[in-house]
Amino acid sequence: MGKSQAFVAEEVGCDRSTISREIRRNTPMNRIKYVAKTAQEMAVFRRPERDGLKRKIKGILEQIVIEKLKNDRWSPEQISERLKLERHERVSHESIYKFIYEERNSSGSLFKYLLQHGRRRKRVLVRRNRLWPKNEPRKFIEDRPNAENKRREQGHWERDLVMGKREEGGGLLTIVDRKSRYALVSKVGSKECAEVANTTLELFKANPGLPLETMTNDNGVEFGEYSKIEKQLDTPIYSTHPYCSWEKGTNENTNGLLREVFPKGSSIASVSNKHINEVTRLLNNRPRKILQYRTPHEVLHGVQGKLFRSDSYYRKKTRLKELRAS
Repeated sequence: MGKSQAFVAEEVGCDRSTISREIRRNTPMNRIKYVAKTAQEMAVFRRPERDGLKRKIKGILEQIVIEKLKNDRWSPEQISERLKLERHERVSHESIYKFIYEERNSSGSLFKYLLQHGRRRKRVLVRRNRLWPKNEPRKFIEDRPNAENKRREQGHWERDLVMGKREEGGGLLTIVDRKSRYALVSKVGSKECAEVANTTLELFKANPGLPLETMTNDNGVEFGEYSKIEKQLDTPIYSTHPYCSWEKGTNENTNGLLREVFPKGSSIASVSNKHINEVTRLLNNRPRKILQYRTPHEVLHGVQGKLFRSDSYYRKKTRLKELRAS
């Protein structure tokens, strides 16, 4: 508007030196004119340095938190505990939540990557007219070895389907190890039992060397043709009791994690195999509370991996951000 700094100070209700200091500090050197949006970005970027010890998450730690939230879909608790395990850094999940909500107050978007809980579930009517093939007698979970029930050893898998749009008929076949929570995921074009059986065999052939002792699935007819799998993989297959999904809770929990990426009613037929493989990789490399914040991959293979990048990577990223701001 072409007004003087003294006029602006009077309108805002502060000293003219405050206006002068604001313009001096938050106008980039390569610009002559003060721009409010740019000034706000510079002020927010400088905030960790200004707050000093009052703000715990800054510098490299800030870069780590943002990366794991946005790219790997970790929860604040998973970030906190894995930092403690791998980098020996102690920052509580409450501090990470505080950081996220402070960033939200500055028009940030990190809060959008938090997992959403507390949604009301719609009651689903179960179709009870689907019959198990008469030539496929079932073995129920009470006949399983005690080692599987107690999760004492690896190689005991649970199997299920995550369906996409009803009119498409396709979905994801998920097979999860009960002890390590390691997941195998592949796309299926339909719920035909022959296709589900063939996809199961392909998954284990594509991942040779995996421990395989038993497999458990529900009573859906899509799992009816299982004698073929038992014969080729030389492993017994057990069934949960009708309408008792909690009897394969490990797989149900994994399906819930997949639903974060593939919500109910979304199209799975149009999803590429590359994207499904990437989602599976992130799932198997996400630290779990039940595993003392190790990952399914680490537990299955008995290794200790590095899930955070080097400090030099984050320092370089911070310097680039500072140069862009200036």
